[in-house]
Amino acid sequence: MTASAQYRQADYEETSIAAGKKYLLQNGEKPTTIQYLSTDASNKYYGTKVDETTIMEFESAGNIDGEDCYYIKNPATNTYIIDLDNLPENTYTTTFTDDKTKALVVSLSETQTQDESQVAFHMKRHKENAGFVLYFVPKTPYGAGGPGYGMIYPNFMYFSSWLIYAVEEIGGKEKLGVAIDQYTPNGVEGVWQVGSGPGCISQEIFDELLSAYNTAMAIYDKDAPTSQECDEATDRLTTAYKTAISAINPVTEGYYYISNINDDLLYVVNDGSSSLLYCKDYEIPDSFDIASAPYIWHITPSEEPGYFNIVNLLAEKAISSSLSNGAQTLTNDKSLYGNYKFSYQADNYSCRGGVFNILNLWGNKAMLTLDTRVGYADSPDPKSDEALFKLISVSEQYIEDIEKSKEQEALNEELTALYIKTATKVEKTKSYNSTVATSGTLDTPGLITNVSTNAQEPTEGNVEFAIDKDLYTYFHSNWSSAETAPDVFHFLDVQLETPVKTFAVKMVRRYFTDLENSANLNPMLYNLYATNDSTGEWTRIGTYATNFNRGVAPEEYIDDIANLASINYIEMPAAYKYLRFEVIRTKDNGTINGLPYFNLSEIGVYTAEYLSESSAYETLGSEITEALETSMQKAENELAAKQATKETIEALQAAYDALCKKYGDPEILRAAYDDACTYYYAAVESDQEVVGYYKEGSTDAFVRVLDEIEPQITPDMTQEQYNTLFEKLNAAVAAFQASLILPEEDRLYFIISGEPNSDNFGRYLKADKNGTSLMGLSYNNEGTSELNPEMRLNYMWRFTKNSDGTYQARNAATGTYLGTTDKAGNDIYTSKTPVPFKFRSARAENYLNMELGEGLFAYSTPYYRNFTVAQNAEGQDGGAYLIEEADYQGTHSLRISSGLQVITLPFEIMAVTPDMSLYKVIGVKNNTVQCIAYNDSETIPAGCPFIVNNTEDIPEISIFLTELNNGTAINYSFEGLEQNGLTGVVNPTTINRPLCYLRGTVIDLAKATGTTIEANTGYFRLGGIPATDINGDIAIELTTSAVTDIATVNLNANGDTQPNAVYTITGQKIRSNGTLTGLPRGIYIVGGRKVIVK
Repeated sequence: MTASAQYRQADYEETSIAAGKKYLLQNGEKPTTIQYLSTDASNKYYGTKVDETTIMEFESAGNIDGEDCYYIKNPATNTYIIDLDNLPENTYTTTFTDDKTKALVVSLSETQTQDESQVAFHMKRHKENAGFVLYFVPKTPYGAGGPGYGMIYPNFMYFSSWLIYAVEEIGGKEKLGVAIDQYTPNGVEGVWQVGSGPGCISQEIFDELLSAYNTAMAIYDKDAPTSQECDEATDRLTTAYKTAISAINPVTEGYYYISNINDDLLYVVNDGSSSLLYCKDYEIPDSFDIASAPYIWHITPSEEPGYFNIVNLLAEKAISSSLSNGAQTLTNDKSLYGNYKFSYQADNYSCRGGVFNILNLWGNKAMLTLDTRVGYADSPDPKSDEALFKLISVSEQYIEDIEKSKEQEALNEELTALYIKTATKVEKTKSYNSTVATSGTLDTPGLITNVSTNAQEPTEGNVEFAIDKDLYTYFHSNWSSAETAPDVFHFLDVQLETPVKTFAVKMVRRYFTDLENSANLNPMLYNLYATNDSTGEWTRIGTYATNFNRGVAPEEYIDDIANLASINYIEMPAAYKYLRFEVIRTKDNGTINGLPYFNLSEIGVYTAEYLSESSAYETLGSEITEALETSMQKAENELAAKQATKETIEALQAAYDALCKKYGDPEILRAAYDDACTYYYAAVESDQEVVGYYKEGSTDAFVRVLDEIEPQITPDMTQEQYNTLFEKLNAAVAAFQASLILPEEDRLYFIISGEPNSDNFGRYLKADKNGTSLMGLSYNNEGTSELNPEMRLNYMWRFTKNSDGTYQARNAATGTYLGTTDKAGNDIYTSKTPVPFKFRSARAENYLNMELGEGLFAYSTPYYRNFTVAQNAEGQDGGAYLIEEADYQGTHSLRISSGLQVITLPFEIMAVTPDMSLYKVIGVKNNTVQCIAYNDSETIPAGCPFIVNNTEDIPEISIFLTELNNGTAINYSFEGLEQNGLTGVVNPTTINRPLCYLRGTVIDLAKATGTTIEANTGYFRLGGIPATDINGDIAIELTTSAVTDIATVNLNANGDTQPNAVYTITGQKIRSNGTLTGLPRGIYIVGGRKVIVK
């Protein structure tokens, strides 16, 4: 085949085969879908075009056993389909080889496709396992399936049928036309993208491709071009196209915007949970803008070659490998990080160049846009708009600026929260006389005569409703239209009857029947401006924090907490008639154009007079008040400029701490008292030492203190009284909590989710065998797929109390500890080292919270049943757990699969089970590994592998721990031992040398380095299995490759072939030749590895 050769498919199927003739091999399962066998490995050996990758020949292999046999050859590469025996381990997917001795030999027999009129063939493997045929699992657009080997089954016979078409060589103008249609059907400009980014080509290569295309079109448009002109144009266009394909810039590690074909960018709403992935139209800024952070993705290579992790810059979470109702999610759990491949769609000529399919390693599912969401699909058209994405590089300097901006934003957030807390506290120290109604209705006349706004929402909440004295109406600033919303903070301007210097402003939240929802968009922080000329300059007065803690209601409404109001008392340097309330923060901080929008039911301004004689502020002392005023003014200035500093935060914190020591707020004491009462109301005593209950008599002592404290909490209490009562309350709470019955150290417990009306209720927390993730999956009742938790150590935990009163929890099966994380919304892993946490009452009968850090609690999320971290745990919610003692009987039910398998456990067990025998390796004999059963008196040490032969498909076996390890004092080992070449693996382990492993019923060779061995399994070390003359109880066959390597390789820990010295466990060298014969029973060190002598 020459570079300029062009072919087409004949319009009929062949009914006989001729050696050396060129053919196309078409899948017979879906004969209307073009899926030719191809040498293109990147496309799973499928092709859709007639070219040098899809054209095959049947090369004669002679007549074998009376049948004409053939090799299947690609003449362009001179390669052959490889035979089953020469495939990589544990795979039946075929590939091509240039070694004819390894090639597949087939004989052909007629069959049919789903269209019975078509003639098709089976290509039967003509050697050992001759029942196998060349299979063709249909290719989805994203690479699932692939040609390989399988049996002919009636329900799948069409997968193994092949339509065989002859190909016809064409030339001249027709050949040129085929090349144009094949390589540039939509031209070059607007299809190929020039640049240095992923998917792009250089200007030089683009220019040559464009020139070759223009030349080809000019010649093709001639009425009678010569054959030489057509051949030269075809060759040039073919070469230019292939050069461009090979020169496409690959995806490399870096920061990118990811857009779909409609220029909608992928982004995440960072709400602290496992966020969903969205896409929307977003104009990439020309200069730095922190608002772009949710749209930027850090693409880094994963452990899987050719695949990447995609991590959001703002959320610091990766696109997950899992789905949420068809929508793509993000996760911080690295075990769920999606491994993604960027598959360049070079032949998608209907759109601009530089586009990719984003394919997931697991199942090769493709990411695609679903309206405004991003999800997965198994088989849409890979060239469809929703499945195509582009990568737009982001400069390192831009990322540095964003990181600095994120640091600044964190400082701004910290200062904002501290300022709100300080301002609220300071205001409580001041007394005022005012006409404002501090509770009840809004009937008291105010000073506002008119109200206006710069940000009226066009669909709801007219601004006039803010002063209509109707709690069922409300004002809403612009949230729905970025085009009409202002690019400055939203504000309300009010006009007063008369200028005021000191006043009270009352704001009422928007009314909802759902009280919690009513607080979502109320102002939390606002700047106040004032003027006497509404068309002139405005004077900035200061920044103020709201305090929605006062009940208000219409007169006819009985419940006076139907809604809440905030009252601020404000002193200005002069009297003003116009006031501007500029909202800079709301509760959930929903934004438009990067600025918060807000709503409220009412706003009123009332006359007020500062009462210095009755204000605690005047008694604080000049040192405290000056520190407060100075640091608060600096904070206001920095917040206005969005440039908070650590110095100001430290100064304001110091001033706040000094204020707290000097001024005791009766409302804070009242809140602490009410909180203490919630523990009392939920407490239940027990005389049975049941975890989660309180000791007998503890509630009576606690309530006596509460009854003593309550009447003394008054608005006019002195600082000394405040301090005394707070100290007494804290001591009583501490004593009461100390009477809470908590787990004992010598027992095993279940951790059971206690959230009612949830699919989590009654589920048991377990640790998986590799100890990497925690999930509650089991119900302790009938009708579930899980085993009885009483029989499985994975569900049992042993608690140890630390000297500081914290606890640690260790899983009885894995030996790993309950872990933690420092961020709400993150999943919780297990840890090899102890991680402390605190127990506290969940304020629900005998349920406990597990506090993992300051304000962070273990929490079970519904639906997914993940074990995560939450910022709140109140009552019997997802953070409430029942700690129930397990009735452990010394047995562990271990799940097993069918057939042969290697098992390694991290604790010592008896070598006997009522279900089946446990086997150990004794050596190699006649290309088989001989194994004998352990006898009933033997034990298997922690980390030592053993073999089971599950011929009856038993789902689990009963394992007995030794008497020493009775479940309450289990000794764990995470280091795998070696038993006659069989090496145990307790935790997932990557082996960077050749090894043998158990595959089905045989022992096979894994030649690739970097093989990861699954936890609680094992592998065979090359050269580690001794020879034996003994016939075992079971014999495991060695594959040809395994026989060769085990017979010839004798590797020690350093990889050489010299004998290994033998050492005792204490390090004493006792032999130099590596032999263990005649040594007493025990553990020895050979070649740096632990070996057991029985």
